[in-house]
Amino acid sequence: MSAVPLTPEQTEKLRQKAQQMTGKAVELTVKLDKRVLGGIRLELDGVQLDGTVRSRLETLSHRIENTVL
Repeated sequence: MSAVPLTPEQTEKLRQKAQQMTGKAVELTVKLDKRVLGGIRLELDGVQLDGTVRSRLETLSHRIENTVL
């Protein structure tokens, strides 16, 4: 999932990296979702790899909420 369309070169590099990580042939389906704000989220063999800006902001927000001063 990406906030913006990936170029064919970016898609191919991502596919190759996913194949290296899994050791399997990978077919990518790219979905757009502007809510992610930036970055990408991958799902490989049921495992979610979330490198989106939205996820990072949510993590930061939780840390701030749980900080005791």
